[in-house]
Amino acid sequence: MDQQAAINELTFLQPFGAPEKQLLTPAAVDFLTALVEQFAEYCDVLLNARVERQCQIDQGILPNFMTETISIRKDDWKIQGIPADLLDRRVEITGPVERVVV
Repeated sequence: MDQQAAINELTFLQPFGAPEKQLLTPAAVDFLTALVEQFAEYCDVLLNARVERQCQIDQGILPNFMTETISIRKDDWKIQGIPADLLDRRVEITGPVERVVV
């Protein structure tokens, strides 16, 4: 597999080095091939749907809640309470003191 390797629908464009050979064992390549064969068409459908959805967003059509959930969103509900572990949350800093630049 030092040259371009093609297995059914799965093609490796770069030559395999030692790390790739260690990672991409014959069993791993067989598994990847099975995934590609099973899901390649579905991935194309999803990618096309993503492009279409992005066009809708670009036109100002934004995501919204499902209409079936309006009763839940409009209802007057409250949670039962917060677990004791969450009432008094504190963070322990256990590492070295270093200034982190964000």
